[in-house]
Amino acid sequence: MYINDTFFVALVSVSFLYLLLLLVKISTKYLELCVICLSVSLTWISLLALHLTGIFSDVTLIALLMGQSITGIFYVAERMVSQELRIFRLPFLLTLTFIGYYILNLNRNSVTSLLFLLTLWSVFLSIYILRSNRKFREIAARIIECCKNW
Repeated sequence: MYINDTFFVALVSVSFLYLLLLLVKISTKYLELCVICLSVSLTWISLLALHLTGIFSDVTLIALLMGQSITGIFYVAERMVSQELRIFRLPFLLTLTFIGYYILNLNRNSVTSLLFLLTLWSVFLSIYILRSNRKFREIAARIIECCKNW
């Protein structure tokens, strides 16, 4: 079996899961997660499973839905961490992107990208650790303020 109108399938899936999970959340009050985020995530996870079995082939659609999940995780994490830890926005976002890419391309060699991410984390961690120094404190402050008031 091969699914033809893949975007329609995703729209229906996200919408159906949203309504179902919203009913669960309203009636039980046990579901504390964002219903939209959970609906999108369950959809791309299901489509990914179908893709791995050869039933679904629209990797672009899976990637778009994964990107929505990555953005959601990024914003939730940003709200949860202290102001000074927001210096790690870029390496965190790129790490989430790497994870999504790796999930979609399990057979690809990602050593170079992984080494780059480790280097990036090291640079930002160094700035964070050395922020007691005036120059590094200014750099850290500029990085944190960069996306604050856009």
